[in-house]
Amino acid sequence: MKNLTRVLKAVEFGEALLKHRQSLNMTSHDVEYELGVSCSTVSRAERAIGIVTIDTYTLLCQWMNIPLTLYLNTPKVNHIEVLPNQALTELFRSVLKQCDDVKESDKQLMLEVVSSMYKVLKDRRTV
Repeated sequence: MKNLTRVLKAVEFGEALLKHRQSLNMTSHDVEYELGVSCSTVSRAERAIGIVTIDTYTLLCQWMNIPLTLYLNTPKVNHIEVLPNQALTELFRSVLKQCDDVKESDKQLMLEVVSSMYKVLKDRRTV
């Protein structure tokens, strides 16, 4: 599984996760039961220890109702945050995994479109 080692603002994400969990009066075991993310993974994420997978990050962001890009270290070009193509594709792939009503061929096509859009936008920035 892909991880977010270099692009995640781990401390800020962990603090937000802890705050959200506590605001719901939940334990890490409660989160495990509700989301299927192990309590040890939740604890490590809250303390910014170890690596959070893209799938786990995506699930936790959805649970906290925050944008996926909120805690990512992304370079800015002309005041616009830009994710590296691979990170963007992996985040999108993670979201698509949860779309049971979308055919696999359509998911693949969407990933190709995202990658192509990234390349076009990148080329426009360098012109």
